[in-house]
Amino acid sequence: MKNDYLYVMALCQKRSFSKAAKSLYISQPALSKAISSLEKELGAVLFDRSTNDLQPTEACLFYLQCAKQIADTENS
Repeated sequence: MKNDYLYVMALCQKRSFSKAAKSLYISQPALSKAISSLEKELGAVLFDRSTNDLQPTEACLFYLQCAKQIADTENS
């Protein structure tokens, strides 16, 4: 889950799969595959890919909120 959270955060910040992958030191196809797999697991689309700038969906924002709460709980 930790990598998934980092991947989603990087995509939200960079708004691009290639830029996010570069900042994470992984390949763009690996990042795309990880996000697609996470979306299938969650049953929700996390990013609107219809525009040039990648946009997080409401499901993405909810995922980030929940993941942060879990991380905070684990770290306390």
